[in-house]
Amino acid sequence: MAGCEEMHFGLGYCRGHYKRIRRLGTTGEKPCKLCQKPFERPIGKKGSYDYCSDCLVAGPAAWAALRRQRLASNNAGMSEEDKADSREYRSIVSNDPCVFCGAPSEAIDHVLPVVNGGSDRWDNLAPACQSCNSSKHDRDLMPFLLLRLKEMASPTGGADGCRLASALSQTD
Repeated sequence: MAGCEEMHFGLGYCRGHYKRIRRLGTTGEKPCKLCQKPFERPIGKKGSYDYCSDCLVAGPAAWAALRRQRLASNNAGMSEEDKADSREYRSIVSNDPCVFCGAPSEAIDHVLPVVNGGSDRWDNLAPACQSCNSSKHDRDLMPFLLLRLKEMASPTGGADGCRLASALSQTD
């Protein structure tokens, strides 16, 4: 495998690539989130799963610029009144609890993520604690809630102390 420095295991591939090919039927090539050129995802903890090596060098400043560009294109149809409504809504809900778990909110989350076409309109914004906002990442609302319910059902109770489980049990 080009660029793989691991010892060969089977069919000319290292153990990680061999297992991936057996499991997925491919070496894991996917488009870079920044430049859209296809690249091979690394095996293990080295490299990036989302960015090619060229864009990885560009760093967080380039990723932030891409996010601003996406958000600008998603907000292209917003009027000044819509923007004012969104700013007012952000200030109103800034002291509300997290909509996912009830903890004090520390961030404003996009219900439909920016990367999936979500805008800054007030009806796409929700207060969230840092834990839930980070956990949701770029997932849509339903897959995220299903993941949280699955975590709740696990014996360990989820990574963040299962605040969602306690919040849901209080509503019963």
